[in-house]
Amino acid sequence: MQVNRRQWLQLAGGVAVAGVLPSVACGSSDPTVSTVAEPVLDTANAWIDVNLQRLALNLENVKKHVRGKKVMAVVKANAYGHGLPQVGVYLADNGADALMVVDLAEAMSLRDAGVEIMILNFGAVPEQNFPTLIENGISQAVFSDEIEGLSAAALRLGKKARVHLHVDTGLGRLGVPFRDARTYVKRLAKLDGLEIQGVMTTLAEHGDFDRLQVQRLEELWSWAQEHEIDLGLRHAVSTGGLLAAGEELWLDMVRPGLLLYGFYGSPEETKKRTIDVQPAISLKARVAYVKTIEAGESVSYHRTFVADQDTTVATLPIGYSNGYPRALVDKGEVLIREKRHPLLSLVTMNHCQARIDGGSVEVGDEAVLVGHQGDAVLPLMEVAEKAGLSAYQLLTRFNPLMPRRYVRGPMMSD
Repeated sequence: MQVNRRQWLQLAGGVAVAGVLPSVACGSSDPTVSTVAEPVLDTANAWIDVNLQRLALNLENVKKHVRGKKVMAVVKANAYGHGLPQVGVYLADNGADALMVVDLAEAMSLRDAGVEIMILNFGAVPEQNFPTLIENGISQAVFSDEIEGLSAAALRLGKKARVHLHVDTGLGRLGVPFRDARTYVKRLAKLDGLEIQGVMTTLAEHGDFDRLQVQRLEELWSWAQEHEIDLGLRHAVSTGGLLAAGEELWLDMVRPGLLLYGFYGSPEETKKRTIDVQPAISLKARVAYVKTIEAGESVSYHRTFVADQDTTVATLPIGYSNGYPRALVDKGEVLIREKRHPLLSLVTMNHCQARIDGGSVEVGDEAVLVGHQGDAVLPLMEVAEKAGLSAYQLLTRFNPLMPRRYVRGPMMSD
C-alpha cells in the first residue's frame, strides 16, 4: 500500500506537525509563509515570535561569506526551536540549497509543506519506511549494512534511493570508520538502486584535528575519483567549523545551524562576529495577574519567597513546561514596558513571578523573557548563561506545542 505524505505523518503520530497547528504568519500575504499557517494565534499565555526577515538576512550573509559554496541549512530539532516546517519553507524559498534533519518525520513534514529542494535525513530509518523515504526523494545518510536493503527497495519501486556517505573521520560517533571507507564505497558503487549525492563527515571542532579529518575525507574522495566513482558533494563544517576553521575546510557545501538563527555558539565567537547575524526569536507571555503582597506574605510553593516589605508581583503564564529554565529563579529577568524586572520564587510548570520594581504594569501587558521589546533586549545568550545552558540547549528546550508567530520586518514586540 502506498501512503501519501499527510497519511504517513498521521500514521507516525503527528509528532512532526504538532508545532505547526498553533501558528500564524503576520504582516504578509507571502505564500512562502502562509502555506503552513493554520489557526489564529492565541497570545493570552506564552508564545514565540520568529522574525523571518532576520532569518533571510542571516542566510544571505552566510552565503556571502562562503562565496559560492552551497549551503545546507540545518533545521533539525524543530528548527532549533523556531518551528518546523515554517522555517524550512522560508529558508528553502530564500536561497538555501538543501535542508538537514535528523528524523524521517521531520523530513516528511517539510515535503508535506511543499519543500522541493534536497532534504538530507541524518538519522536512522527503519526498513519498513524505506519506500516512504524513496518515494518522496529524501536523501539518506548511510554508513551501515542498510544499503543493500535500501537499494533493493528502490529497485522494486523503479526508482533510485538518494544517499550521502557518512564517514567517521575522528569524531567517533556515527559513520563508516575512515580506515574501512574504501571497501564500503566499493559496495555502494555496485548497488544499482542507489544514487550517491554526497560524502560527509562531522568535525570534532578541535583545531588542527579538524584539518586532519577533512584531509581523510579528501583522500577518500580522490581515491574514489581515481576509481571512477563519483561521491558527489563534499561537506563537513557546521556553525563551529564555519566560524573557526579555514576556507579550505568548506569543501563543496557547508552546514550552518545555530548561525542561521542568529547565534555564534561560544562567547569568543560572539565577540568576533565573523559573520553578521541577528537573533530571530523572542519568547513572550502576557501578564496574567498583578497584586501587592504585604511584608510577611509569601509567593509560590514551599513559601520560597517571603516579602520583607510591601511588594508588587506580576504572575506570568509561562514555566518549565514551555522550556523556560527552572534554574533562572533569583537570576532571571523579564522585560515589561521595556524595563527589566527580576524573577522571584520558583519557575513552576506553568507560571513564574516577577517583582515589579517601579513603573506601571497591568494585566495583559506583553512580557519578554528572551529577545527584544522596543529598544530593550534580553539576549538569549545572557539568559542561557544565567541558566547554565548553551544557546543550543535553551533553544531546543522550547516546547514545540507553544504557539509561534511568524513576523516580518524589525518589529519584535507589540
